[in-house]
Amino acid sequence: MVQINTQTREVLLKIVYYGPGLSGKTTNLQKLHELVNQIQYTELFSINTMEDRTLFFDLMPFEIEALNRKIKFQVYTVPGQVHYDSTRRIILAGADGVVFVADSQKSKLQENVQSLNNLHVNLRANRLDIKTIPLVLQYNKRDLVDISSVEELENKLNFRKVPSFKAIAIEGTGVLETFEAIAIETFKNFAEKHKVVSEKELPEIILKIKNEVSKLKSYVKPKNKKIDPTDRLLKMIYQNKGGKIKDEEDILKSALNTTTKTAEKLAEVNILKNKLENKNKQLERLLKENEYMKKFLESLFQNAGVPILTFNLKGKITNWNNSAEKHFKYTVKEAKSMSFIELIPKENLLQIQNILKKVVSEKQTQNIKTTLKDRENKVLPANVVFSPITIDDNKKTVAITMIIFPE
Repeated sequence: MVQINTQTREVLLKIVYYGPGLSGKTTNLQKLHELVNQIQYTELFSINTMEDRTLFFDLMPFEIEALNRKIKFQVYTVPGQVHYDSTRRIILAGADGVVFVADSQKSKLQENVQSLNNLHVNLRANRLDIKTIPLVLQYNKRDLVDISSVEELENKLNFRKVPSFKAIAIEGTGVLETFEAIAIETFKNFAEKHKVVSEKELPEIILKIKNEVSKLKSYVKPKNKKIDPTDRLLKMIYQNKGGKIKDEEDILKSALNTTTKTAEKLAEVNILKNKLENKNKQLERLLKENEYMKKFLESLFQNAGVPILTFNLKGKITNWNNSAEKHFKYTVKEAKSMSFIELIPKENLLQIQNILKKVVSEKQTQNIKTTLKDRENKVLPANVVFSPITIDDNKKTVAITMIIFPE
């Protein structure tokens, strides 16, 4: 779902890299991020799971004169492991384009097919259609020996005959070509759907996207030389009486003649200065990462295509997203004054209580197929995922997340 920021004049297009576990999605993003950082610094954020992780970063904000706006691509990976299906659904919410990264190994062919089917199911859960969403395929790991032919992969996976690319992502081969294709397909779909540019202007914008991507191959951001405050301090200390700075040899001789105590103090000051600078940089980066992560998670929570809520161990609802408001017909203010039990039909209470006991005691996610009810007592069949929210080293459970996948 295209996001438009009127304050920064940015159009944000979301691209998700999808595919089976260990197919190369993370490698694609890491290589892409390395190239982007040659032009401008951008944070690569990671949400780690036990066996996989979700990566995301903002990419290439550039000006489109015809729109009088900047275009920015936000790129995500999803965890490929089978048991992270609910995470994949949430990450896919609002996607404007998808790259499917297939593993070329013959032994992985069936996993590729299953993952593509899973993409279809999870897109549909977010009211998106695999037949119409901008899609690009990448056949990764072409450097390995026992691999399927491109023809076989095309027959099994490319039912839409969309652009596809051979890749060795670990070497960077095919990474930019894949991204360029999905960036163009995603923008074309956005432009056609929202009628924001004319047919004459569209080829010019596509050429601009290609030029921006080509910069990633050739342009390296120059490093600005920073003045070391210690050098400046030494030159100030060892000025001659005429006020002129002596040459390096004179400075060195004078420095060697200083007392040991002064030298030690200067070294201590320099070490302390470096430690403080490093600490300040770490703190600044952590604050920036925490703020970015907070905004990302808030946006992900609110704009997820499925109802999500959290409640404390007393049952009081503490968070309630937009989909939950539409699904259950309670406003955020109303929901936060309620217990989640008000969403459970009486006949299901015992079943839910038993599930929650397991969530709290075993600190593990639990799934259940059940029925819920809305404000008007309408019965709502659903698959519900309960996940513990823990803190401290002891992983004490303090709240529970409830994700509802309506049937």
